Amino acid sequence: MLRGLEPQTMDPILRDALEAGARAAWPGRWRILSSGALHDARNVARLMPVAMLFVPLIVRIRIVSLRMV
Repeated sequence: MLRGLEPQTMDPILRDALEAGARAAWPGRWRILSSGALHDARNVARLMPVAMLFVPLIVRIRIVSLRMV
């Protein structure tokens, strides 16, 4: 519990669907993160089933310096 808020459990059907997709798309390169939601998903879960998918940034982003003229 954080700040008196209980984490929200993700919907098992949606969670299983995300797991199946990850298993098919990235065999052996994914994992389950056991974490209850304490952000937007927690609030949305009051209205509908929710699940979360975290995707790491795997593409390098080049930062271009801008020069003021």
